[in-house]
This record gives sequence, C-alpha cells and structure tokens, in this order.
Amino acid sequence: MTDFSMNNTSKKIYFKKTQDYFEEVKRSFILKNYRSAIVMLYSITICDLIYKLQELRDRYSDDIAKKILEEIEKLQKDNPSSPDWEKKLIEFIKERSDLLSTSDYTNIIMLQKHRHLSAHPVLEDNYELYQPNEETALAHIRNITECLLIKPPLFSKKIFNSLLEDLESISDSFINEDDETLERYLKSKYLNHAPEKIVISIFKSLWKIVYKIENDRCNKNRIINSKVIRLLYKNYPDLIKHSINNEVEYFSDINHKKPIYFLIGFLSQYQEIYHSLNDSAKILIENSTKQDRINKSMAWFLFPDLNAHKKWIIDEEKKESFSTIHLNTIKAFYKSYVEAGLESELFNLLIWLYSVSTNEQESNNRFSFILYILPKLRKVKMTEVIKAVDSNIINQNRNSKLIKRHSDFILGKDFNYDEYPNFQKSLKI
Repeated sequence: MTDFSMNNTSKKIYFKKTQDYFEEVKRSFILKNYRSAIVMLYSITICDLIYKLQELRDRYSDDIAKKILEEIEKLQKDNPSSPDWEKKLIEFIKERSDLLSTSDYTNIIMLQKHRHLSAHPVLEDNYELYQPNEETALAHIRNITECLLIKPPLFSKKIFNSLLEDLESISDSFINEDDETLERYLKSKYLNHAPEKIVISIFKSLWKIVYKIENDRCNKNRIINSKVIRLLYKNYPDLIKHSINNEVEYFSDINHKKPIYFLIGFLSQYQEIYHSLNDSAKILIENSTKQDRINKSMAWFLFPDLNAHKKWIIDEEKKESFSTIHLNTIKAFYKSYVEAGLESELFNLLIWLYSVSTNEQESNNRFSFILYILPKLRKVKMTEVIKAVDSNIINQNRNSKLIKRHSDFILGKDFNYDEYPNFQKSLKI
C-alpha cells in the first residue's frame, strides 16, 4: 500500500464534515489505536452515506434517496436504541441506488464486521476485544476513502436528467471550445468516479436523444450532446463497444433525417461502430450519403480506403464547388487520416481546396481549414499555403497577415518572398 497517502486522500473527501471527522481516524491510526480507528471509520461511513442521500434529495430531487431517508428516519424513531437502521441503510442503498458497486458494498460490510468485533467483546474469546493490526486498519481506511468518501453523490438513477440540464445550461459556453475543455469539465464533475453501468446508461440515453429523437429541445442541444457522446466513447471504448455489440437493435434504431448527420460525424471518427450496426441502420446511412454531399464527405468509411475518399472530394470539387464543406466536416475525419499515416495527404487536400476558392465567403471558410492545420505545418507545406494565396486573388485578403505570422516562425523572418508578389501585396490590405 505504498502508493496510498492518507493525508493526500483525505483532502479529496467530498464532504467537508466527513473530512473533519476523518481527522480522528488519522490521529487514532498514527497513535496505533487501530481499534478506535476502525470504530470511528465505520461511524463516518454511515454519516457519509446519509450526507450523500441528503444531497441527492435536496440538490437533484432524487425520489429514491428521499424514500430511503424517510424509511431510515422511521426506523430510528420506532426504535431509537437499536442500531438496526445502519444495516438497513447499507442494504437499501445497495438494492435501490447506484451509489455502491458490488466491491464498494463488500468493503463496507467487511468494515462493519470488524467494527462490531472492535466495539463488542466476543464470548468465545474470553470476553476480549478484537485487536486489528496495522495492515487491516490501513486496508479499511484506504478501501472506504477510495470507494466512498471521495466520491460525489451523483451516481443515482437521476444522474442523466441532471447531466442533460447541466449540458443545456453550459452549452453556449462550451459550444465553440475545444473538446479537451469539455472533457476536463465532464471528468471533474461526473466521470472520475462513475461506475461502469452509469457510463453505459448515460451513453445509451444520449445515443437515443442525439441520433433518434427530433424535437425542439433535442435539436437545440444536439451539438453539445453529440460532443459528449464522442468524449464518452473516447474514454471508455471497450466498455461502450461491448455494450453496443450486446444491444445491436437498440443502437441501430436511428433517425434518417437531420440526426443522421451527427451520427455519420461520430462514425467517421470511430468507424468500428458502423460495422457493429445492423443492416437497416447501414442502409439508412448509405442512402443519406447518396442524397447529401456533406454526409458523404464525412463517411470515408464507406469508401474502399482514405485515398479513394480524398479522390472523391477532389472530383466533386472539380465538378461543382464544394461550398458546403466546413471545418467540422474536416475535424470529423481528421483523426482517421492521422491514424492511417496520411496526415500529409490531408494537408495537401485542405491546401488545395483553399487554393481553388471561388468567392470571398468560401475563401474565409476554407481559411479555417488552414488555420486549423497551420501549427502542424512544416516548411514545404507552408510554402504551399503561401502559393494558394499568391495564385488566387480571392485569397488575397486580411487572412494573409495570419499566414505571414506563422510563416515567419516556420520559414524564418529572412525567408525570401520575391517569388510570391501577390502574397506580399495582400499583406498591405
């Protein structure tokens, strides 16, 4: 247990009152009063369970928590001198809520047994009190702090409604933020201690409201909710893939209208899920790509390979300007190109699209592609971006100054721009 620090872990305890009470456990352990440490630890465990139920009831309007508290209060009033309510409390929470996993419950029951041995003489042992050793006491302290005390009380049946309301309230703040910022927020508030069955429950519910249901509220929050779906899969790929394979019909029940755009965006990053869906879902996805160029541009997984996907985009652009392709489309399949070792090929595609811009709006839109990849470019690709400005009057605008700032860093401030007179002129705009 060398990797466990009682001091550091105690600072992470969720409730301040529990933190304060835990100091007595620490003092008892330091003084080698292991029996006292275990007795106090059990009392703290019962208190912390009560605090968690109260927060679920008061903050999240959790009916299950409310009912458990009502029953426990009645047991106490009916028999004030009996400790039976403590046992019932643990059982009720295990049976009716998601606060405790099987291992958490087992840890508490083991602590309960050792607490009773520590607090009461045992007849067959000459009325001597049980004397736990240091290793046993430390094991209980670690198990209880990690499985219960440091965890927030969110993981009950009501968590999904709470999460949806939270996402709705923060949507405007996170809609234009990178996924990493939202990921940190979700981990801190919801996911760091979430049981696996809660993760699956959240993912399943989000899948339905993002990829199946169309109403005003779902439409309004589809972008932020689809971001969360991606982040959940990113953090729990094996767990979620297993769940999808076990419930193929549920996950294949999708909407063929607007929501399918978001589903294809997800599948373009995690194409293995496409192969898990049934034929009815695959047919809807394939049909949508025949009717919508944007959907098809994201659905690279329907092409023989990424080179065929890239060629299709180029051919489509040559036929008719791909004015509706946006940065979110690029982001959708960017990861797949990188993983396939084709990042350089994708850079070539994006720079070429920029170079053939046909109007100012399109130029500004495609400049967002360039801005997205600029920090990743090296010298050769940087000169290609400069050529894309120099060769197309549509691109000769204020964006050139941003390009010059990056090129000074990548190519050096002494780089000779004489070959690109139009680019130089655009810097004066």
